[in-house]
Amino acid sequence: MRYLVLLLSLCMMGCGNQNGLVGEKRSDEANKHGIYYWKTVFDLSDWDKNFLHEHDVERIYMRLFDVAYEYDNDGVQKSVPVATVRFKGKIPDRIEIVPVVYITQEAIRNDPDFHELLYKRIKAMAAKHGFTNLKEIQLDCDWTRSTRDKFFGLCQRMRALMLADSVSLSATIRLHQLKDSVPPVDRGVLMLYNTGSIYDPETENSILSYDDVAPYLKTEISYKLPLSLAYPAYSWGIAMRDDKFMCILHQTDFSDDNLYRYTRDSIFEVRRYHDLEGHAMSKGDLIRLERPSFNEIEKVRNLAIKQIVSPIESSIIYHLDSMELFRFTSEEIDKILR
Repeated sequence: MRYLVLLLSLCMMGCGNQNGLVGEKRSDEANKHGIYYWKTVFDLSDWDKNFLHEHDVERIYMRLFDVAYEYDNDGVQKSVPVATVRFKGKIPDRIEIVPVVYITQEAIRNDPDFHELLYKRIKAMAAKHGFTNLKEIQLDCDWTRSTRDKFFGLCQRMRALMLADSVSLSATIRLHQLKDSVPPVDRGVLMLYNTGSIYDPETENSILSYDDVAPYLKTEISYKLPLSLAYPAYSWGIAMRDDKFMCILHQTDFSDDNLYRYTRDSIFEVRRYHDLEGHAMSKGDLIRLERPSFNEIEKVRNLAIKQIVSPIESSIIYHLDSMELFRFTSEEIDKILR
């Protein structure tokens, strides 16, 4: 017991272990490797299963559904579940599922009193799909100062419901939220991605840039929650017309010379009109291909480990997608998760 108290004290002072991670342990599982699953259908391929096994990933943060402010079946506008994941495959026996619910700002601003429906729906889905041993639920909401109190109120009510079942509550934390009030949850996940503006034509990589992260970590951060750090392993195309944002494109192959011409700095110019993911692309439109490199992830990781002196529990990758993860070597994945 005295050793545990001493260890916690050292961690709060910013003392790190050999991997640069510090932190209290909620259990022996505190430092489990984690990965997000952010697809509309849950169905692990053989490649996915091998990836989880090879890199000792035992925790999947799975988006179950979103909560949006929309009209329900009775024509009443309220906060309702949408975009629910469909299950086609079985969850591997050794994998812990952490249900994640994404909450829009409109939902939290206009109708934030949906904690009972939320918890009931999560438990029903867990029972139906075979991950009944819930240990943690995560709420993902990009709250601002105008919606902070309502989101925090939702967290308090959710946490009170979950307490009786010994389930902990976590929340995603954006960089801009680091120096704001701390949500009333048990732990947080700091999102080290989506760090730049997709709307700015001068942005080079809105997914991850050390230059975008550094201003938020200029000084030491002593956050009053244990944190895990989440890193990006995905890419997208940002379509621009006349220097104005058009859309995000999930296709990242622009090698067709008949349709695209590479110009500079991962920017492609559309050569002729065509339809792409439901968007009308015209000649002269520009597409900025964004994908984080391992070197950029490593730089950001080192900065975060250095500047965040409060407990850090584990590392998480966003998200499980073979086409994206294939760009990294096995050694690089292990270094991200270490």
